[in-house]
Amino acid sequence: MSCTVDEMLARISSAELAERIALAILRSEGAEQDSARLRADAQVHGQLAQMTGRRR
Repeated sequence: MSCTVDEMLARISSAELAERIALAILRSEGAEQDSARLRADAQVHGQLAQMTGRRR
């Protein structure tokens, strides 16, 4: 069963909508932090590999 965005919004309360938006924002911020952490880890691993003479 599919419904339009307007139909979905009509079915949920403003409190529920606010909670869903907040959770979506937190998830996207978490993903950005995870991505930044992975990039930093890769950079450190690359630097260690250069220092020890190993190739990636």
